[in-house]
Order: sequence, then C-alpha cells, then structure tokens
Amino acid sequence: MSRLDALGLSVKFGNSLILDDVSLSIPRGKLIGLLGPNGAGKTTLIRALAGLQKVEQGQVKLDGEKLSAFDQQDLGRRIAYLAQGAECSWPLKVERIVMLGRTPYLYQNERLREDDYSVTERVMREADVSHLVGRTVNTLSGGELTRVMLARALASEPEFLLADEPVASLDPLHQLEVMGLLANVAHGGGAVVVVLHDLNLAMRFCDRVVLLSEGRVAADGEPGEVFTAEILEQVYGIDVKFGECEGKPWLLPWQRAGQNSE
Repeated sequence: MSRLDALGLSVKFGNSLILDDVSLSIPRGKLIGLLGPNGAGKTTLIRALAGLQKVEQGQVKLDGEKLSAFDQQDLGRRIAYLAQGAECSWPLKVERIVMLGRTPYLYQNERLREDDYSVTERVMREADVSHLVGRTVNTLSGGELTRVMLARALASEPEFLLADEPVASLDPLHQLEVMGLLANVAHGGGAVVVVLHDLNLAMRFCDRVVLLSEGRVAADGEPGEVFTAEILEQVYGIDVKFGECEGKPWLLPWQRAGQNSE
C-alpha cells in the first residue's frame, strides 16, 4: 500500500532552524492531525511533504522513491495540497475552480469527460458547496471559499491529502462536517494530514496525532496517548480538563499551567 515518508527533514529560514531532523511516515487509511504551538513548524512540514518546501537535510519519499522521480502530473494525481487561507486570484465561477482539480487527469488540450463532471459534482456535494454554483469566488465568504478550495483538492481524488488549517475560518457546524469528510476520505482508503489548532477536534476525529514543538516531534500516537496532561503542559504550557460524552473523550484547554484557578 502506498505511503509517504519524511526522513530526517531539516529546514532553515535564515539563521532560524524551523524543522530539526523530523521523520514521519504516513500510511493510507488514517486521518493524521498535525498540531503544535504557533511557530512549531507545522506549515513548513506539510509543505515539505507536498514537495513545495526546500529542505536543507533529509528527503521526502513516495513509495520509497524521491518526489523528484515523479513527473508533476503524476504527483498531482497522488498528492493534493490545500494551503492555509487558500485564495483564488481569478474571479472564476465556483464550479470552474473545483473542475481545476481534474487537471492532472487531462493531457494537452483534452476536454473534461463525463466522469470528470461526475467527480466534480460529487465532491461539491461532499464539501457542501453545490448551492454556490454560478457564483464567482470573489463573492464568497472566507469559510465558503475554504470549502470550495477543499472541493478542488478532493476533485483530484488524491491518495494523500495535505490540508493546512482547513477549518480555521469555518463555523462550528462546518468544522464538524469538514472533519467528518476528511475522516471519511481517510477511512475510504486515502491518507489525510490536517494541520489543526483545535485539540478537541483532533481528539474526536483523528486516528493519530503528531505534536510538534520547536521544530521537532514531541509526541506521535493515538490522541489518547498524546493528549495527556503532562505532554500538553510541556508543549503548550496549559492545564486541560478531560471528560467524556456518548462514550467519546473530549478535552478543554482551561488555563495557563500552574495558574491559580480560584
């Protein structure tokens, strides 16, 4: 089964070491949450996994081969990247933006086929943007645009979906629906890596979480193994409250670690 591997990645911006010898294996079938404080290296890591970030040391491999061994069209079919705060510079209609996700399957001036339209319609329903058909992207709210760009990424039917904070601008309902959609994509045989700041969403939806701190992997495992009071205090400097609802655990960041709760 396909897998994406980061092997000893180190990245510098100027004199600052952003990633420090990070290794990570991403098998298909899992929703993996990538978390950590601001500046921990999450966006840099996910861009490196997508082949968009130059690294000083280490390499990213797809099925044991360097990303450079694949042509861009092949990579476009296998890996999709959704940038943080994804934007569109052209006033195109929503459906046209989503259809761009089918580009890796077209050759030269080939036109969209019937199955391309079917995939486009399906992912628009899944991302809850079908009702936006006919509107141009410059008329959308930030949350609507995020869901449209997610639909475009899904339209390429990638083996690996790398999404950087896709729920940051969404209302609570769409946060839940997008996280559920990402889980379904992963459990349907894909692999999804999602950058999150919401510990509770990660606890509820992710099969595995990778916690970064100061450019290194501080913890990697199932949410219940990683989200302990000790680890969260060490990485975030917070105290948390834990609970359970309908048999599922939840957590709530409560206060700065060591702060008097009176």
